[in-house]
Amino acid sequence: MFDPVAIFEVVGPSVVSIGSLAEMTSGSGFFVDSDGYIVTNYHVVAGMRSVTVTLDDATRLPGQVFGMDVGR
Repeated sequence: MFDPVAIFEVVGPSVVSIGSLAEMTSGSGFFVDSDGYIVTNYHVVAGMRSVTVTLDDATRLPGQVFGMDVGR
């Protein structure tokens, strides 16, 4: 049976907020591995080298943009 609450409880902590005060942008992403790599949409990080990542517990961490797929 589909239980959206149970799904959220499992995957919710992997969802993050990504932003940059300098660029006045924000968006969301999610962790894809235990090393801390996050995937997000191109428009969220376009033109940025560093971002602020906010975790589900409101912890804010610095992040770096490692690569982009501009053509997608």
